[in-house]
Amino acid sequence: MKGIMQTVLVAVSGSSSSLSAAKYGIVMAKMHKCKLVAVYVVDTATLKELLLSKIFVEDESVEYEKSLESNGQRYLNYIEELARKKGVQVEKALRKGSISTEIVEAAQETEADIVLVGGFEDKGILHDAISRQQRDILKNAECSVLVVKQPDIDSIYQIYGDIDIDVSSPYAAAMADILQRVVSLFDNLIAQGEQLRDACKKMYFAGAKKAIDAQTFEAWRTSCLTLLRSTFGTSSPHFDSFTNLKFFDHYNSTLLYLGIMQGAREDLRKGYFYHKDLMLSVNIFNSFLAHALAFCAKGQMEKALGILESVVADALRKLAESHGLVPRPTDDIATAAEALARTEAISADAKESLRELQHYLESGARVEQDPGAFEKWHDWTQKLLYEYLGARIVIVN
Repeated sequence: MKGIMQTVLVAVSGSSSSLSAAKYGIVMAKMHKCKLVAVYVVDTATLKELLLSKIFVEDESVEYEKSLESNGQRYLNYIEELARKKGVQVEKALRKGSISTEIVEAAQETEADIVLVGGFEDKGILHDAISRQQRDILKNAECSVLVVKQPDIDSIYQIYGDIDIDVSSPYAAAMADILQRVVSLFDNLIAQGEQLRDACKKMYFAGAKKAIDAQTFEAWRTSCLTLLRSTFGTSSPHFDSFTNLKFFDHYNSTLLYLGIMQGAREDLRKGYFYHKDLMLSVNIFNSFLAHALAFCAKGQMEKALGILESVVADALRKLAESHGLVPRPTDDIATAAEALARTEAISADAKESLRELQHYLESGARVEQDPGAFEKWHDWTQKLLYEYLGARIVIVN
């Protein structure tokens, strides 16, 4: 079965944000064991415009193009070295033309599953040009495009990659079941829709085009809309098509709604709409926890506890954001758990366990005398990641 990612393409410009995107891509390639492609484009399209507008003369244009080629090769070599340090091979490509056009074409040629671009630069004389090219990539790429704005990517890159993901974890199997559970929700609503369609069909051809229980129809339609929104988000083509569909009559509208739901189910089965950022987070957190356990085994409990606390706090923050909550930076673990429990984002049992974890972390010297307790909380935290953040990988509000 094909994995959710086979090829990751990074658009390299030499900016600090594009280098951050490259590090993000290296981590993704390491995690998913997939192909990494780094592409630098010599922007000859802009050079031609400058030449035609007589801002550059011919000799200046040629010299500047050579300089861009040299810089591009240097950036690609640097990314290759970064990847090599993490045991990742990278396919380099130096292209010429319009940046956005070449990146989109490279993504098509390499059959990239996702294109990574750096976050928009806030200042600099090339801000407008770079921003325009990034937006064109977002608009025209046929695959997913991720604008990387991970502030701690340097730290993640430094620590990640030394430990492989333990796919034999008892909680990894639970993650594999998530997709099937969501697909079953689509199956149920599609089956209800087919029954509704058959009832509408009889009335439609009998001349009673609107003689159907409107309440039943609207209840089914609302349930479909809710599932599409929670699974794919409000910016997805499925949700957009469903929301903006013009109502004709109950029979024909049900046919069209069913088509959208069946297409969404098929895309979900193919893995097109996994939430890759959360998938990355779960596995990165696991890598951090593995380091924490190693520190515990060496008796370096202060480091182990610091990593454990940071992982739990950041996981709760991501979980809050995925539920549309705005976590406060000053909240401790117990406070964050209370807020999540109020919105039923976590269970009451999870909330109480997180309060106990907060107490454990605050216990100081007593903790250092009991490595067994740390191992217990390590395992519980791993379970928390898979049961809550893992579930959000597919179901994203």
